[in-house]
Amino acid sequence: MESTAKTTHKRTNRCLFSVPMFLCSCAFVFLCASVGVWAADLPARQTLAGLPRTAQLLPPETVLLVDIPDFTGLTEQFKKTNFYKLYKDPAMAAFINDTKERIRAEIKKSDDKFIATVLSADVLPAGRVAVALMPEQAEDVNEPRILVMAQWGQALPKVRETIDKVLAQAAEAGTRTKTEDYRGVTITTLVSKSGPALGYCFIDDCLVASANLDLLKSVIARIKGAAGAALADDPDYTAATKAVGPHHDIDLYVSAKRAIAAMSAEEPTGQLKAAVTNLGLDNVISLGLSIGVGREAGNGSSGRAFLKIDGEKQGICKMLEFESTALRVPKFAPAGFASASFVNLSFNKAYEELARVLQRFSPQAAALMYMPILPPSPDGRPGLTLKADIIDHLGSQILGFQSIDKSSPAEPKAESLVALAVTNRSALESSLSNVHAMISQNNPDARRQLLGHTIYLIDLSTFLPAFMPAAQPAIQAPSEPPAPALPPLPKVAFAVTDTHLVIGVESAVERAIRTLSAGSSGDLPKWFAKARSAVPDSVGLAGFEDTAAVAEVLWKELKTAAAEEAKSSDDPQRTVNIGLSTSGLMFSQAGLDIIDVKLLPEFDLVRKYFGLSATYGIARPDGFFFEFKYLNPE
Repeated sequence: MESTAKTTHKRTNRCLFSVPMFLCSCAFVFLCASVGVWAADLPARQTLAGLPRTAQLLPPETVLLVDIPDFTGLTEQFKKTNFYKLYKDPAMAAFINDTKERIRAEIKKSDDKFIATVLSADVLPAGRVAVALMPEQAEDVNEPRILVMAQWGQALPKVRETIDKVLAQAAEAGTRTKTEDYRGVTITTLVSKSGPALGYCFIDDCLVASANLDLLKSVIARIKGAAGAALADDPDYTAATKAVGPHHDIDLYVSAKRAIAAMSAEEPTGQLKAAVTNLGLDNVISLGLSIGVGREAGNGSSGRAFLKIDGEKQGICKMLEFESTALRVPKFAPAGFASASFVNLSFNKAYEELARVLQRFSPQAAALMYMPILPPSPDGRPGLTLKADIIDHLGSQILGFQSIDKSSPAEPKAESLVALAVTNRSALESSLSNVHAMISQNNPDARRQLLGHTIYLIDLSTFLPAFMPAAQPAIQAPSEPPAPALPPLPKVAFAVTDTHLVIGVESAVERAIRTLSAGSSGDLPKWFAKARSAVPDSVGLAGFEDTAAVAEVLWKELKTAAAEEAKSSDDPQRTVNIGLSTSGLMFSQAGLDIIDVKLLPEFDLVRKYFGLSATYGIARPDGFFFEFKYLNPE
């Protein structure tokens, strides 16, 4: 019992340490990439020494690899993009300079001397930047098998100077250092009272570090010419990287097969392995992703991803197996839409596969999917079931459109419309009408007729009372500002046409019906034709966006919200900033303030830098393939 408890404790400690260290390693790579935006105008650095490809230095059991083969090259390619031109535009100078100063100020104020020292070094890698993760082994207690590599080129002296400062600070905190020679390379190991030891070394201009010394030594040996099986020899890895070529400015590889096996081995009850099997993920092999920056004429960036599956798709993968067809814009599409998405997915097949997945977990839960959602009526009509009375009347397509309402130029608003393909209009409408009558409690105002179609309205406030404005107290302390009233929730509407079930706010559905009755919305937007030409004729899913139109809405919403926040403050001169929260962007009155939205220029001054995006996916017999392209404006 004592041995088991110790093993469990060690495994728990190992897991607790692995997660933050892995996240920190990934953050390190992301930081290097993002710092390029702020330091892209620094002179180019040269790599001093060439090394074998990263995959040739790693063991074949590698689970994850994030690899930037040439950071300087990536920075130079980034300078070709419109995002860099946006960054350098004089109209953005006040915003960019203010943000840089805020970041520097936060670094100086940091209570963590280690973080402050590293960030204040203000250096960028020159060549390779990579993070790799290997499965933990029983003998590697509290030694996460994570490896970080970075080549520094001419910045090497400053990097060494920064590390010396960090080591001095670590020594003051009680961390010991020791060195050893391995194959002519000096390995320095940091030994602290808490956490595993961290080893690092320099080989020419390349820093290699890991908390697992055996892993570090194996990489050193490979760099020095030792033979042995490597990740580069793994057929899963080679197939994944080949499928997502030809551009490899940033690469990501995940061995799903090894990750699942490692997690299952760590879970002694077998529940995780059973869940993986039930979800149909046993034969998911790997994920490859590559990003190219400024590599193609007219494209700011592009990327490809491939999820490899061995054999027949099962479970979740089978549910999501979209069918490739030609893309057609329906007649009811909003005129001048700013984005469009197409997904060719059979509702019937997906529903049946979901039932099979639930059956493996819980037969009772699966049975609920076929239970009546409406009981039999008093006049003898049978009850209504989701599968037979709704799903069976839906087709194999999901459409989405977003249009921009510019009736108020100062505050443009995005309006969305979703459409589901229909195979039997009358049967589906009959079922939905009965469901709507129940949830609207037969309210006659909850539906209306328009040009031969019935528009059904659903008041969301009926189902989400927690999101509605609370009543103001009769007596409120003078010092307390009144609670801001939340805007009323819009009413969701839907209507059934001969081909689709359309869903959106009432105005969007009404406009779709009027457009359909008129025959069409007219010529398609010019931007859509260009974006559409960037994808194959027949695909399983696709998404297109006029980034300028969508960005304009977000841009103006941020500026408007910042202005309103400033007006509601006790100090109208107070600078209102946007910071970061666990849920994303937020308006911050305290804590870390990242940017001052009010310093952003008017959007018309930078509109020329925003282009188009096109994304598509294809279900192949051996998995799923995706590609995205960002097209520069003409």
